[in-house]
Amino acid sequence: MASLTTNQNVSSFELPPWLVEYENTCKGIDFNNNDDDNNNVVNNNNKLKTDEEKMKIAIEVSKQSVIRKTGGPFGCAIFQISEDEKSSKLFCLGSNLVTSANNCML
Repeated sequence: MASLTTNQNVSSFELPPWLVEYENTCKGIDFNNNDDDNNNVVNNNNKLKTDEEKMKIAIEVSKQSVIRKTGGPFGCAIFQISEDEKSSKLFCLGSNLVTSANNCML
């Protein structure tokens, strides 16, 4: 469940665990690497080449937000474009938290 913390000058929030997990999956990050000699995070972030590939990720975030009752049907995916501008990789995901945080500003 998402949480919201505020004081006079600062607001902060925590993303729902499912969104963090999905972002790590999309980035190809394996936090359960059980190699005896190496417990490092493995990042195999595939290069995304089409806008359709990128939109599929944002649409899935939108769908999961409704299914998991953490917000409305809104998903965000931000990508880092390669220097040659021929591919990109996922930078981060976002979703609104209207339902879970009971706050229409998130």
